[in-house]
Amino acid sequence: MDLPGATAYTFAVTAVGPGYAAGGGPVVTAGSPVVANWTLIAGALCNAPGYGPGTYGPPVLAEGFDGGVIPPGWTVENPSDGVSWEVYTGGDPCGLFDGNRTGGSGPYAVVNSDCGFSFDDTYLITPPIDLSSSPNAAIRWANDFISTGSGDVGDVDVSIDGGASWINVWHVPALGLAGPGIVTADMSFAAGHANAK
Repeated sequence: MDLPGATAYTFAVTAVGPGYAAGGGPVVTAGSPVVANWTLIAGALCNAPGYGPGTYGPPVLAEGFDGGVIPPGWTVENPSDGVSWEVYTGGDPCGLFDGNRTGGSGPYAVVNSDCGFSFDDTYLITPPIDLSSSPNAAIRWANDFISTGSGDVGDVDVSIDGGASWINVWHVPALGLAGPGIVTADMSFAAGHANAK
């Protein structure tokens, strides 16, 4: 492509096929032809053509709810003033289920909108995570999402700017996703950032 000389540009490069993290970077034109090459790496889910499931390195953040409370550094936001994230051991307080149905054992975090039949909007947010030295990133969690068929929504969003903006990386299927189960979502775009949530 022809660009005016002596000008700095920043290019964003995305793959035509699925499964690759975005790349790109700066280029300064100098009046003569400039060749710029970028390598795109396969996303953390390894679903790019030619890649298969691999293993994960040690987690940067691994957290459970074994203490019976929301872990230190985590926050709960509850804009609806309805039911919010809570941690329970054993059955839920409404008697709708008998314990941890995620496939884990012991205490678990839950939002139970059926307990009072309310419409709730609540967020469970990790502390800041430093991914500045990580070449790739994914999030994995034990899951149990029961849909009541009343417009239930479950999302996992990632921020690379400390919570100022969010990018969706997972949306629960329309019919829910009952546990036990492990879900993994690609968040490769967060690799290299020091203030992810």
